[in-house]
Amino acid sequence: MRISATVNHPTKGPDKRSIRKRLVFLGFGAMLMLSLPAATGMVPYYASAAPACAALQVTKASASGNDGNVPNNTIDGKLGTRWSNLGKGSWISMDLGGTVNVCHVDVAWYRGDTRQNAFVISHSSDGKTYKQDYSAKSSGTTAGLQRYDFADVSARYIRITVNGNTENNWASITEIKVYGYVSGGGTQDTIRPFVAIDQPADNSEIVTPSSTTTTAAVSIKGKASDLGSGIKLVEVGTGSSAYQPATPASPGDWSTWTHARTLSVGNHVIVARATDNAGNQQVFTVSVKVSQKPANTPPPITPGPSPTPSKDRFGITKLNPTAAGGMEWSSSWDNGHARTIGNAIDPDDKWFDTAHGEGRYAIDGKGTLTASGDFVRMYVHDPAKTREWSENLEITLYIKRISETRTLSYSGLQLFARTNHGTNGNEESNICDDRGYGGLVNINGQWSFEKETAHHLDNGYDGAAGQRPSGNLPKDTWVGVKFVLRNMDDNTKVKLELYRDMTGGVNGGNWQKVTEFIDNGKNFGNGACKSGVNPALPLIHSFINASSETKKPMLTVYARHEHGTMAYSDFTIREINALP
Repeated sequence: MRISATVNHPTKGPDKRSIRKRLVFLGFGAMLMLSLPAATGMVPYYASAAPACAALQVTKASASGNDGNVPNNTIDGKLGTRWSNLGKGSWISMDLGGTVNVCHVDVAWYRGDTRQNAFVISHSSDGKTYKQDYSAKSSGTTAGLQRYDFADVSARYIRITVNGNTENNWASITEIKVYGYVSGGGTQDTIRPFVAIDQPADNSEIVTPSSTTTTAAVSIKGKASDLGSGIKLVEVGTGSSAYQPATPASPGDWSTWTHARTLSVGNHVIVARATDNAGNQQVFTVSVKVSQKPANTPPPITPGPSPTPSKDRFGITKLNPTAAGGMEWSSSWDNGHARTIGNAIDPDDKWFDTAHGEGRYAIDGKGTLTASGDFVRMYVHDPAKTREWSENLEITLYIKRISETRTLSYSGLQLFARTNHGTNGNEESNICDDRGYGGLVNINGQWSFEKETAHHLDNGYDGAAGQRPSGNLPKDTWVGVKFVLRNMDDNTKVKLELYRDMTGGVNGGNWQKVTEFIDNGKNFGNGACKSGVNPALPLIHSFINASSETKKPMLTVYARHEHGTMAYSDFTIREINALP
């Protein structure tokens, strides 16, 4: 990094050797000040004299677009908020309020510890013409701030252009800090740091390893960051014990940290406390319950009833029998293992894949999965990505609406089959493999079907057969949904059906048909996935295999919702017979 003297000496600046001497002297003085005991009452500063590269004030953040996660979230000092926009080339710009000498930029990427982002940093004096300064990929190893250093530039605007990441084409940034040369006494750090506990989850239960032990070893994991003087220390305590130091990811890197505690049977509050180098502190708490494993008793959670010709393993009525040799899948959320997964494969079920969206999935081990986030995606497919689902399926699940953070025209459950949608390829380029039939349950009470023929095109989705059997989808109420897809008329048409159960599955459920529709090849589908492909073609192998990019257009079934929290239970997929 070059040291610029133009801020204080516009006509003639000191030579670089004298600047370096002054900076060395100032750095030594700063070290002495930081080494003084807290009793002196002295507060650390970023810098204390002539030009120093310090955090600059951003007067406005703007972007090419957003999904409801707005640009100003990147300058609020919180790693828990973010700016997001879909599409390569999405950009976000920082207005510094006037022309300054910029020395480097710090960026914290959303889910930066699980994926790499390709990006470009550029600058402008007028907000119209930009010049590239830096091009790279993020590390993919931390969700904290990452520094990108480049030759000093004179600029008012700094723009970050994101060209996708290693998972998808979303641009998502949690925080941005622009640094430049400022004069005078520097900036005092008075902002509290950020700290959070990721594991264990709040209000979770931990069981002792045996019925004869009264304590359990608890692995505590979290993250911390500070946009000012940096994190000095993270400590962990409980209501009945003193704080103990946590272990950073590496010396000085508190982007993630770990700690081990032994807790006795009972209720506990785990407290994480972060301290920055200026002495500011922040705490984060979770409540846990440690229970003693019962002696000589069966596990507290048992699977549902064994499947019968008329009911599945959860005791839910089958409307159609499973085809001879047909594949069946059922959720393993009742296996007694409480767990929380992010955008990954469920370690207890390799068929259950949540790696295609941005959400959090809390499984209670008793049969319920609670999914929250802006882009909840739950795929069910062969882990080897070779065997496709049959065209003819009966899909069953129960949903419970909890809350929404943003309401859209399509808010609610979307249940899709006869699709691939990025399971073994790129959903942004394999557009024909994105085709699929959807059964939709909107929070406004509308039940309908959707045919996706061209992903993310305005005319790439067609709806049909909407019915509103009652009022809005109720909150905190289990609603059973069955989506049935069957070929008919010698595999030339497709019949779609949606059923509803409002009993919560009592006695297998009272299943009432809400709506149905027949895709006859002429009445359903807008927007072609590629030139020469008829979007009205029924989604049947004989019609669509030729245009499929991977030749596996029916590799997955998936459920999704956006911008909110919904609970799921008793999820099954069964292959059934076609109609005559």
